[in-house]
Amino acid sequence: MLQVPLRDGARIAVVWRNYEDDAGVDYLLLPAGGAKAITLAVLDGHQFGPGISWPELRAVAGRAADPVRAAQILVLLAPMMADDAAGEGAVAELAVALRALGVTGDAEELARMLVEEHALFEPEHWHAGEDGVTVCDGELSFRNPAQPSIAMLPEVLRTVSELLRP
Repeated sequence: MLQVPLRDGARIAVVWRNYEDDAGVDYLLLPAGGAKAITLAVLDGHQFGPGISWPELRAVAGRAADPVRAAQILVLLAPMMADDAAGEGAVAELAVALRALGVTGDAEELARMLVEEHALFEPEHWHAGEDGVTVCDGELSFRNPAQPSIAMLPEVLRTVSELLRP
């Protein structure tokens, strides 16, 4: 498990499961004060997500004081991001981060694959929903209030939006 600090003592935890019949990666938001973990995305045979928009991902990575740590965060959290508005700027920024972390070869192509050709999610539309919370239109996203069987409760969605807000 790796953790990424957010604001107000909250963190994102990236948990790799390597059980024989249950391998995958869970992206969890851990609110401050020991509140219950909130699942942002799940990458496995029954994936759920995306869990973060491009502006949110940039903001989380941008809070790191060290540019290498910012690059690590960007690359670590990129697999749960799928955003139809990410575009060429995201590809270029992610390529810079990949090179900063030692990627050799065509970093731009790898970045393009991460941004535009996501293996598990289609690029989804993110927008401000009710009360200004950030929501995703993806049918497998926990942050889509139109999917009542998996959607976060409104107060949880608000907490997530506030902690990830750029």
